[in-house]
Parts: sequence; structure tokens; C-alpha cells
Amino acid sequence: MISWLKRRIFISNTYTLPDNVNPITTRSSAATCLEPKTISPDKEVEHYKSRLLQFGIDICQMPKWTPQTKNRRKEAFIIASYIANDIELRSFFLNKKSLPTSQLLKNFQKKSITRYAPYIIATALIVIEDYHYLKGYLPE
Repeated sequence: MISWLKRRIFISNTYTLPDNVNPITTRSSAATCLEPKTISPDKEVEHYKSRLLQFGIDICQMPKWTPQTKNRRKEAFIIASYIANDIELRSFFLNKKSLPTSQLLKNFQKKSITRYAPYIIATALIVIEDYHYLKGYLPE
């Protein structure tokens, strides 16, 4: 939560140019004039919360469902990426609001899918919906 607040403060800061500097003449000032993303981090988190509720997941329960070890988080992220990148699995996931378990069992262990299902769903939503700010919290 603290890192999210730090990012929020960093992103919300505005940069002003001196009156005598033309934004097009210098490279650094041109970079500060780039348009920011249209959705704020607060709205992105609120939209993410509402999407999770559609899948029956409360964001307050996510720490309980998050895998404890780095390897398990990575494994769950790989499953979520697999869902997000496969057109058929993604459409099933978004339409039925559940994991396509039978298709996933061909490539992944049942224990991993069932144990970390809420985390996989939450991670897949971040990847599919392309939440810019939330992607920074996913494993690499």
C-alpha cells in the first residue's frame, strides 16, 4: 500500500516550465510535455475492484490468496499470462467469469490452478484489461 501511495504522489506531481523555455526546443522539456495517461491511478484501482467483484473476489482478501513464495507467484503469473494471450481461453474467462480449468489442465498442474485461482483471476484481469499502474506490481 505504501508503494502505491508513493507512486500516486509521484504521478500526481505536475511539472511547470519557466516562461522563457519553449517546450519544443529542449529534449527534457519536451518529455515533460507529453500527455499523461488519461485514467488516474485511483480510477484504475476502482475499476479493477469492480471487475474483481464481478468475478466474486474482494480485493481486501487478496493478501490471503496470494502465493507466499516467489516461485509460486511466478507460476500463477504464467498461468494468468497463458489465459490472457490465448483468444479462446480469454473469451471463456471473460464470458463465464471463471477459469477455464479443463483447458488449463492440459498444460498446468491441477493443484496450482485450484489453490491459486483467485490470484490467477486477479492477475489475468490486470494483464487483459491492461491496467498500466497495476502492472508494475506483477512479477516479471
